[in-house]
Amino acid sequence: MKATDKEKESLNRLIRLFKIVLAVQARPMRIKELAEKMEVTERSIYRDIKLLEAAQIKCRHGRGRPIAINNSFIPPLNFTQEETVALTALLNTYADDENLASAKDKIKVAMDSRGKKIHEQFKDKFFKPSDNQPVDEQRQSKVRAKLQEAIYYNNPVQITYNSMSSGLSQRVIDPYCLIADDNAWYVAARCHLKNSILLFKLTRITQEVIQRGQKFSHPKDFSVENYLKSAWKIERGLEEYEVEIQFSSQIAQYIKETRLHPTQKIIENQDGTINFIATISGENEILSWILSFGEHAEVIKPAKIRNLIAEKINKMSQIY
Repeated sequence: MKATDKEKESLNRLIRLFKIVLAVQARPMRIKELAEKMEVTERSIYRDIKLLEAAQIKCRHGRGRPIAINNSFIPPLNFTQEETVALTALLNTYADDENLASAKDKIKVAMDSRGKKIHEQFKDKFFKPSDNQPVDEQRQSKVRAKLQEAIYYNNPVQITYNSMSSGLSQRVIDPYCLIADDNAWYVAARCHLKNSILLFKLTRITQEVIQRGQKFSHPKDFSVENYLKSAWKIERGLEEYEVEIQFSSQIAQYIKETRLHPTQKIIENQDGTINFIATISGENEILSWILSFGEHAEVIKPAKIRNLIAEKINKMSQIY
């Protein structure tokens, strides 16, 4: 049974009331700021405050003063020191994410006094460089939120996608899951146009994500782990192959201390070099990775990858 417009309006207001409580418990806010945050008029906020006070939620406010709510409204969460430090590291490392920033405010509200003290002590002790961030992180965050909703409700969506190979096209996709890789987000989805499961990079979705009315059935045999098991980073190829690369002794330790692929094997040689072996698919990502090590990496096999590396080095030598 569908909800009436009046029921939807009441539900939206109830959700807004909870948002107001959480926002103001995180820090006192003025009426104007709160109205902008909730995307309603200041008059609506005044009415919401009256409703909260009628529900015995004491709001301290006055002319020109910010609104504040007693923190006892929500029982505190008693995180251990280790849990508090782990949460602080996660939330500060991804501070640019709009949704996580909002979650951080809510978690801070729910912490007991000891947890808040630990959080304040450690909040500046974690840092993640902002390299390789999307140019428009705010827009990507909105795209991600739309896709999260579609995944939850099993709704197909319509997107305009700017493919590196085929350019702009309109697609209808069934989104299965979101994947994060090196500061970029992808959605694994069945593409109606290609009738296959593909990866779409969120920064290449150029228009608003439009949800379709119908629902799709999530395939029971789909697993993102199996889907990406042979991929190098995020790229999947049509066929799997074994790659073997010899690394110099100067960077052998760096390669050994990093888990780069589920199938990787490392052979240590007497001269300090190592041979890295993995069963992968795709070519572009692995070629870029090998070239990033310059003279410290030599492809042993397969011959195709070795020849492609030689071709790229030859073209580079013509430029430099």
